[in-house]
Amino acid sequence: MTAEKSSSKSAVRIDLVQVLRAIAASMVVFGHSQTAAAGLQGAGHGSFVRLTLLPWGGGVDLFFVISGFIMVYASQRLFAAPGGGVEFLRRRLVRVAPLYWVCTSAFLAITLLAHAKGDPRTFSLPAIAASYLFLPFRSFGAHAGTFPLLDLGWTLNYEMFFYVLFALVMGLRRQWAVAAVIAALTALTLAGVILRPTGAVLLFWTQPIVLDFGLGVLVASLRCSGVRWPTALCWLLAILGIVAFCLDPLKLFSGPVGATASNGVARVLTSGLPMAILLAAIVLGRDVVWRPLAPLVALGNASYSLYLVHPFVLILVEKLVIRTGLISRVGLWPIVFLALALSVAAAFASFHLLEEPLTRLALRATRRPGRSDPTPVVASSPLSFPSPLEAP
Repeated sequence: MTAEKSSSKSAVRIDLVQVLRAIAASMVVFGHSQTAAAGLQGAGHGSFVRLTLLPWGGGVDLFFVISGFIMVYASQRLFAAPGGGVEFLRRRLVRVAPLYWVCTSAFLAITLLAHAKGDPRTFSLPAIAASYLFLPFRSFGAHAGTFPLLDLGWTLNYEMFFYVLFALVMGLRRQWAVAAVIAALTALTLAGVILRPTGAVLLFWTQPIVLDFGLGVLVASLRCSGVRWPTALCWLLAILGIVAFCLDPLKLFSGPVGATASNGVARVLTSGLPMAILLAAIVLGRDVVWRPLAPLVALGNASYSLYLVHPFVLILVEKLVIRTGLISRVGLWPIVFLALALSVAAAFASFHLLEEPLTRLALRATRRPGRSDPTPVVASSPLSFPSPLEAP
């Protein structure tokens, strides 16, 4: 790798963080594609054995760790600034909500259409409202888990909670804000362990997985404080993080098809912590740009779209391969890679045709008189920012 100066004198773009975002989203898509293929196997369309080389669901933990990092790194000018918390929340909301609401509406329409054709699944009005408001809710009843209409939106329910929590401490200086966030997340986790709440909201927000976010916040605090590690140490830690993550010693992500991994302490230790170590190795070393990684950087830019649109691609692929008889000719594994490729293509289309225009429109609609948004747009969540990671 060769180090190169950023093209912007006022910003540092961390290309490798964009690559991590691309990897995280692709892991989730690849894992879901295998689950879809396993479902086709169960319907009598051939045999299929899932690949467990990586804990694919751990891509979510990587998302959360990066999210915590970016909340600090990309918002440095807002700490202790008048109205900083409100401005922070506005920027996060306009990047997350528009595309998610569009995808939620599309999924609701599909569900209602299927229900009209005889599918028994449907949603109550409170479940629909909770989904649009990013509130935890048992949409499918008390024993079906706390998921919104578009079930992968459970991660965005956490994201929005992180945003609100962070906005509350934005009036403090950065060091104090970081300490307050980490203390709050630790207290929430301890409260969940000690009190064992049964309500959907408290149970959801006191899960130890929130500590993934705190790990990213801690890494960002080190970066913003000027901490830099020798290159050899960064390589050693990066390898350590990757190996620890790939081992998945407790096999949390190797359960039955369709099973959801627990969001407990074990997940943080075996997935979140190794990813935090990897992120630290990347951002606390020398900033580099490696041109062969440009496609992954571009995919990282579109990773929020990739995350949100791939369920629709999987639905389409499943119906397509069954009706055309493609499974009998090529088998199930080619279908997995077809779904991955089409999801990536759909992500780029969504990014350019939906995500970017919706973000610009929302920014203009919510801009306060006399104020302008930064150019380039300051990066936000790893699930939501539309441009390469840049910060003062």
